Parts: sequence; C-alpha cells; structure tokens
Amino acid sequence: MKALIFNSGIGSRMGTLTGNCPKCLVKLANGETILSRQLRILSESGIKKAVITTGKYMRQIITETEKFSDISFTFVENPRYTETNYIYSMYLAASHCDDDVIMLHGDLVFEKNVISFMLNSPLKDMCMFENSDTLPEKDFKCRIENSLLRCVSVDILGKNCHAFQPIYKLSRETFKRWTDKAREYVSDGKTSVYAENALNDILPLLSIAAIENHSGYIHEIDNEEDYFEVNQKIFFSELKCFSDIWDLPLIIERLGCRKPFIAVGRHCHSMIENILMKNKNLDCCVFSEYCENPNEKSIQYASEIFAGHKSDIIISVGGGSVIDTAKGVKWLSGSNVPHVAVPTTAGSGSEATKFSVYYIDGEKHSFDAPELLPEYIIIDSSLLYTLNRTQRMTTLLDALCHSAESLLSVNADNESRRYANNSIRLIGEYYQRYANGDKSVYGLIALASHYAGKAINISKTAAGHAMSYVLTSKYGIKHGQAAAVCLKNIFAVLFEENRLPDNLLSVYRLLLEIYEIAEFKTCLSFEKVSADELSHHINADRLKNFSISLEEKEILKIYRRIMTELSESN
Repeated sequence: MKALIFNSGIGSRMGTLTGNCPKCLVKLANGETILSRQLRILSESGIKKAVITTGKYMRQIITETEKFSDISFTFVENPRYTETNYIYSMYLAASHCDDDVIMLHGDLVFEKNVISFMLNSPLKDMCMFENSDTLPEKDFKCRIENSLLRCVSVDILGKNCHAFQPIYKLSRETFKRWTDKAREYVSDGKTSVYAENALNDILPLLSIAAIENHSGYIHEIDNEEDYFEVNQKIFFSELKCFSDIWDLPLIIERLGCRKPFIAVGRHCHSMIENILMKNKNLDCCVFSEYCENPNEKSIQYASEIFAGHKSDIIISVGGGSVIDTAKGVKWLSGSNVPHVAVPTTAGSGSEATKFSVYYIDGEKHSFDAPELLPEYIIIDSSLLYTLNRTQRMTTLLDALCHSAESLLSVNADNESRRYANNSIRLIGEYYQRYANGDKSVYGLIALASHYAGKAINISKTAAGHAMSYVLTSKYGIKHGQAAAVCLKNIFAVLFEENRLPDNLLSVYRLLLEIYEIAEFKTCLSFEKVSADELSHHINADRLKNFSISLEEKEILKIYRRIMTELSESN
C-alpha cells in the first residue's frame, strides 16, 4: 500500500498563511504542519511508501519529509502547477503508483482513526462521506446509490447527495483505470478540471464503496476560516476538552452529581443561573465572594461553604482567581470530588495547572499537588467576547510570560518547550487581530493560553513572575501587566549584558510589541519606596527556577527601571 498525496497547488485562498510556503506546510495549532500530521498518521498506520506531487515549493516539501526516515518518498514535480488542476498531477504520478493506494489531498486534516478504519476494512475500493443536514456550497459532494459511489462534484445537489472529502482507498486495478481515463483527459487538453471528472466517466463500471464516516473528523483547509475551524477540532479532540459551556449539565449528569459548588465570576452569574440554577434536578451552591488574587481567608471561607453544602462536584467559571479559589477549596477540604474548570479569560492557564495561587499579607504562596489539576475543562471562546481591550491585552501578556519563562526554567523539558513554543507562535501570529477584537481568532488565543498553562505546569514560572507579585499585591497592578513589565525589563538588562539567549530575542521583541499596543495607563508614585525594599518581597522559589543567574545588583537595576517606567506611564 502506497500513499499518494497531491501537493502541487499554492493555496492562494489562504491569505498570509501561505505567503511563503505551500498550504501543506501551514502549521496547525499543535505545532505540526498539515503534511507532517498526515505523514505521522500514515506512518503510525503502517504506510511506509509515499508519492507526493509538488509544484512551486518542491524543495520545502522535501525538507519537511526528511523528518520521516521510516517512509520511502517519491516526489513528482508538476511544472505546470499554475495552469493545471490536480488531474495533471495524477497523470504525472501514475507511473510511480504500482500498488494499492491511499489517495488524498494535501490540505486534508483528519484523525488517525479515519486511516485505521480504511486500512483495516476488507473493502478493496472505498471512500467516506459525511451525512450532514446541509451540503457545502463550494466543496465536493458525492452521490451514492446502493452504497456505491456514483458521482463526485462540487456542483451536484439533491437526492442521495452527501458532503464528501477526497480521501480514497483504491486497489491497484481501480487506480489504474482512473489514471488511464485521466491520461485521456490530458491528451485532449482537459487539464484544468478535477481528477474526479475523469472518475465520474468510469464510475458506472467500478464498485467503490461509500461508507459513512463515524471514525473521526476529516476536514479540508481551503481558507482561513477552515483553518481556524480545524484547529478547534484538533484542540478539543486531542486535549479532550469540551468547547461549549452549555455542556456543563451533560458533564454533571454523566458524573452522577447533584450538588454542584459553583465558584463563578460575578459577570457570569446570570449565565450560570440559566445553565444550571434553573435545573430542578440540581441543588446548586453559587459562590461569587472570591477575591481577585485570592488570599488565604477568602479560600478558607469558600471551603467552609463548600463543606456545609456537602457538594459532590466543583465547578469554576471565571478567570485565574476564580479557578485558583476553586482549587484551593479542593485542597483545604481534602475532597476528591471532580472539578470542572471553565476559563473566561485567555491568560492565567489555571485550568491546565496543578497550582492554586493565594496571598498571605501580600506575599504569594501556592498549593501544589497533582490532584488540583481540574479533571474536566471547558474552553468556550465565546466567553472571551465580553472582555475589553485592556483585559484582553493584560491576560494575553500573562500567557506570553508563562511561555517565555517556561523556556528559561531550570525545570523545562522537551514537552514543556513544545507547549511553550506553540503558545508563543500562536500569540505572535494572532495578537494584533485579538487586540482589535477579531472574534475569529479568540479560540486560537484561548488555545495559546492553555498551552502556556500546560508548559508552566511542568516547568513552573521563573524570574518575571518572582519579581511581579509585589507589584500586584502592594500596588494593585494587574497580574498580567506586572509580569510583563518585569520580564521585559529582565530581558532588557540581559540583552544589554549580551546574556539573553538567541532563541529568546524574537520573544523579547514580541513582548515589547504587545506591551506597547496594550497602552497601559498606570501611573504610580514610588517616592517612599526603594528598589531594595521591593527586592525583599521577591519570590525566592520562582527566582530559583530561572536558568540565568541574576545578581542582587541586577535585580535592583531591574526594579529601578520598572519603578521609572510605571511612574512615567500616562
């Protein structure tokens, strides 16, 4: 069995995503390119030979495949990629496919179970369709009669028509009949049509089984909208998150719970009332008396209410302070009830960590235990819609600082670096649109925040956060801004000393860019405070995590820069 993948096109409808690469090399939210994801799944499914057609970007595609030493590749260049459709690429590749084939387009994103199902099926010739209520207007549809494929076209509608994605399992004999007909089309100069035009001519003579897809998603990425939708699918299928806050009743029901303790941000109270509190089968205890940057007393108070209610599940709906309060309740009560975390900001990443941050007399502390990691997560990007620009930028900077500090943590490993780098990449690509309120990218920013949380869950934060806590607890600076102003000044000093690692230079520039467009209005007076006094409140544990040593004189220098900057803000 060989794989045949068509990658001769340039992806002109993808906008800036394909400015300097083919569509198949666009990176997905999890860090893989479309092509590397396809090849990984094919390799894991036992495919060890692949034929790939190429066009303008042949060299880049070949380089990408070098990661897969267990697959033998044949590359077929289509020199007429600007003027022909992939029927011509099929014609060129035909002589290299002397076996049964899995044939697919290079812009398809699918789950491994789809390929596994096809390869394990006893059917020699098959394709898969989606049984949906509405048919795509501009994408492929298929007509099926007696469970056999009878037509594939963009233009068909009506009875027995279904949504279709071009991924086929074909016997050697069937593939040859198709390519022979494609050769006739090419000989007649019909090179701008789909390969399916040739297939339709011979389908009455073939028996290609059409099977409804129940194995996982198959999605074509044709434009930016498709790209965002696919990334959401990857996120929620691979991270096993829920994507809709209205899934809360279903989760509670499946767990057999009846008495939820609900820590909820005040702005979400009416929404929770509609989703849960009106449910007569539930005895809800709603807690909204949390503190921003929670202290020990507020968590203890919440824990007492939880115990008095004898709740059998914890639900937190809000920003980092709400989720941390809920985790603190679980820790202080010693309870093992499940926790469902629903973040309403994209920054803290608290839903992805085993820490619960709280303050005692202005000093930061945290509970730290594996059992504090929420068992269930709902990441609903629509919950970010109510955030204003300042809130969006403040929390986004927190996520960026998490990822940057994770990379510089002494506890960093390959997994944390992968999460951190993916988070930074997503933030870098979409922060401007997020700042401007483009809701189409909110889901990707939520994913970036979640990845950043997963990164620090492994590595923990470092010097930026270590120096920031005093600015929040004693001067009321929002946590995201405090972390960012500390980290960018740490980077500035290290840069001046030629000690900032090369791989952090682009992160430093990104941090400066986002901080600048945030347009913070902070203006504080530090007349009676010295840098030395601020340094006495630094969090020693987090400072020790920083892989670059900072001497006392450097810390004082950084704090003086911060004090000057915050005093001059307007």
